[in-house]
Amino acid sequence: MEFNLINGSYTSNEAMQLITKIAETKITFLESKISTFQNEEDIKSIEKKIIALQQNLMALRAESTDPLQSFHISCTVAFT
Repeated sequence: MEFNLINGSYTSNEAMQLITKIAETKITFLESKISTFQNEEDIKSIEKKIIALQQNLMALRAESTDPLQSFHISCTVAFT
């Protein structure tokens, strides 16, 4: 089964708002999982995922400085 989450064109500002909210939600989800783990390896793995999300978001912000630029965002979640 597939779930079409996003499929559309957005202004630079709209795209950044949408991606930022998705990244923030994922980070909050990962942070909530940290408190359930006692294994240090699992905690470090989640922390690396959070850092990667933050770095990717910063890189996207650096590239989307033109307010006239538009982005096409497509995101489909596949449940297997």
